[in-house]
Amino acid sequence: MPQTLKPSGSQIVLIRDLAYHVRTWGEADAPKLFMLHGWMDVGASFQFLVDAFERDWHVVAPDWRGFGRSAWCADGYWFADYIADLEAILDVFAPTSRRALSGTASAATSSPCMRASVPSAARRWFRSTASAFLRRMRRARR
Repeated sequence: MPQTLKPSGSQIVLIRDLAYHVRTWGEADAPKLFMLHGWMDVGASFQFLVDAFERDWHVVAPDWRGFGRSAWCADGYWFADYIADLEAILDVFAPTSRRALSGTASAATSSPCMRASVPSAARRWFRSTASAFLRRMRRARR
């Protein structure tokens, strides 16, 4: 286990007229991995997983609308909005590159919905708990 935290970046990006906070790790030219948090969580909570990665990834972990440093939405929160937000986030951070997605909790629900509505959005999809996620990531890099 690493002794120090891998450095991350923090930025605000306009996504569908909402200010979205997005945390990133790794070099922009590394393979893309979008990590999507669940209910009552934030993108920064993936730090311990990123620190455990044996390979380099460009990890993109947004705070969903209404969570963390992202803006709140006056119109309510619907899975369709999260799916549309995810599609816009993918367009901003990886419009043409191959990408992998991982979702936990409520994001594990919206990720498969995104996969069904936009099958070309990702080359790999992971829906799991943290420990299962690490096992799958190790298998995926082989």
